Amino acid sequence: MKLCFRPFTLVEGVGFIDFAKKLVAIGAKYGADVNVEELLPSRTTVSRHLADVVARKKDVLVSKLAQVSKFGITTDLWTHHITNVGYISVTAHYIDENWDTICLILAMRSVEERHTAKVIQQTVRCILQEFSADRSDNIYVTDNASSMKAAFQDVIWQGCSCHNLNLVLQHGFETKSRVNDEDDEGLPNAVTELINTCKELVRLAKKTRLNSSLDTTLKQCVPTRWNSTLITLKSVHNNLAQLRAFGTDPSTNKNVLRLLADISEPLLEEMIAVLQPFDTATKELSTDTKPAMHLVVPIKFQLRKHLSTSVTDSMMTAQLKQHLLLQLEQYFKVTVIHCSATILDPRLKVNTSIMDSDQRAKAICSLKEMVSNATTLCQQAAACECDALENTEAPPTKRLRMESSQSTFFADLFTSTSSSPVINEVTILSKISSRPT
Repeated sequence: MKLCFRPFTLVEGVGFIDFAKKLVAIGAKYGADVNVEELLPSRTTVSRHLADVVARKKDVLVSKLAQVSKFGITTDLWTHHITNVGYISVTAHYIDENWDTICLILAMRSVEERHTAKVIQQTVRCILQEFSADRSDNIYVTDNASSMKAAFQDVIWQGCSCHNLNLVLQHGFETKSRVNDEDDEGLPNAVTELINTCKELVRLAKKTRLNSSLDTTLKQCVPTRWNSTLITLKSVHNNLAQLRAFGTDPSTNKNVLRLLADISEPLLEEMIAVLQPFDTATKELSTDTKPAMHLVVPIKFQLRKHLSTSVTDSMMTAQLKQHLLLQLEQYFKVTVIHCSATILDPRLKVNTSIMDSDQRAKAICSLKEMVSNATTLCQQAAACECDALENTEAPPTKRLRMESSQSTFFADLFTSTSSSPVINEVTILSKISSRPT
């Protein structure tokens, strides 16, 4: 019997099930004496057929995307740590005729050249042109690397808030602080030691196969995985009792016992409590099926509040909070477009505490300009005897509701609008814009 190294989940795949049904149907029709080797196509035939399927699907997609007026484009670059081959992905986002948010990964290509701004710009442009998605007013969202900023400096660009939030923790856990502030005492040594101890414990548990004996496995920190430090700390905390129970077994590696003895459970719990809101905030911002820009301002407000020290905090926790708060102010930037989006959320527009008066004033001016530009476009369309904008149906009214994680994280920031009349902010702002200022 020859082994076939394929995952067990293969039998649950839709394609495999369809294939099995086809074979059963052939057996029922022609009997059991069917030569399977003659029945199955060769790999060349399968690959050629797959290429044809891809070509047909791509033609349909290109034709559909050609009808879309504007896209939001997200793109990212990374390098494989073993092969050292660079890759780029391009994803298009748009709203279809039913007012549904559509997210399509257009391509993932290898990039052999050095990842300069020019190479990024040309590669993304070629992919968009290939899929009829290249528009002069597309909006591009990327991380905040200097090469990305330079690649899209001549178009509408917005830095990804999730990447910024990740930078807060990434730089926050570095031994040497990048924030030049006399109030920053840096990362507490005890915190650094605890993180390193947990990492070493996970490494040793995997090496000695102790990990496979646990009810829930220990998770190692991965630099490219957001909030991975929290994931490691929580996995260690959840397994402490079982790990200590294994310590009574003479066969348990003595280094595991030493590492367990070095872990301060109270400090571990305090660190998890400090870091958990960052994970919640990341999940709130990580979405491609619903808007999230309006959440950037309230998320920063809540994180600021969470990182403010209290009399119940230990000296270690207070220092860690102060250190992370300075990283938050340095790397998690709030722009005018974030404030404008916040004002347009009916649950947040009357909340005057989440942004200062200067931010609110700039946001309203920005919204006025947007309304003015939209009015100009409508007038131009009418002058061209184009009624497409007027005939476009308004999006269906949706009841605003909060997810359970939102109700916990945002607490009372969102005001209830269930009894309030529906207000068209664009209409109000257009009236405001017509008044003298």
